Amino acid sequence: MTTSSTTTADDGSTIAFSVEGAGPALLLLSGQGTDRRWWDRVVPSLAGSHTVIRTDYIGTGASIAAPKAEYSTRRFAGDAIAVLNSLGLAAAHVYGTSMGGKVAQWIALDHPERTDKLVLGCTSTGGASAVLMDPATAEQFGQSGPEGNRARLPLMYSAEWLASHEPNPAVVSTPGTQLARIGHRRASTTHDTSALASHISAPTLVLHGADDAVVPTANGHLLADLIPGATVRVFDGARHAYFEEQLDQAAKAVSAFLSE
Repeated sequence: MTTSSTTTADDGSTIAFSVEGAGPALLLLSGQGTDRRWWDRVVPSLAGSHTVIRTDYIGTGASIAAPKAEYSTRRFAGDAIAVLNSLGLAAAHVYGTSMGGKVAQWIALDHPERTDKLVLGCTSTGGASAVLMDPATAEQFGQSGPEGNRARLPLMYSAEWLASHEPNPAVVSTPGTQLARIGHRRASTTHDTSALASHISAPTLVLHGADDAVVPTANGHLLADLIPGATVRVFDGARHAYFEEQLDQAAKAVSAFLSE
């Protein structure tokens, strides 16, 4: 059973979220410019053993940004904490992918007492040490509208996977408004925890696709090197959406780590 609700951020923005499953709390954070539907294929593999919480960032889904709302990964982390507060949860496991992994880093840094275990997927620290996508990939990834959605498909999924699977449209979508698109892009590109990641104290698992051109795989190894005690797993043949391309393996890796 899934329940949906909203809470209010510090600036008056409305943050929409949903809860499903049973067990220890697990907060899921999606990629840049996407909403909670990013996780639609993944949730069934996790909700059997966890209470899964998903949110919509401001400017996406059912979340409504207040006038002059700030867009930043640190702000999104604060919104996620507001959701935990509304549910009366002292702490949760946190799993973020792509930009959501950047948001997850801020939760672990600003609210270590609220972070049980941390899973960082296909993400980076940002900053000068991050390995960026090449210019052609950046142009392809940054397109908007239906053409942009089609352009992002081969960045998210391998041709072999697409030949026999139907992709989740929410994984390649972008916010409907130009303000939200610009805000999310700026939030992700200006993120920088490169000097702080070594202070993350939560047990951490880093996951990455071996053929990820959006956030090159070297970023996953860099995160694992910076975060004390972190381990890294790379999925051969997977691109940015490793969590769908290798759904069973990725979900099993996450569940095993969280249950340790």
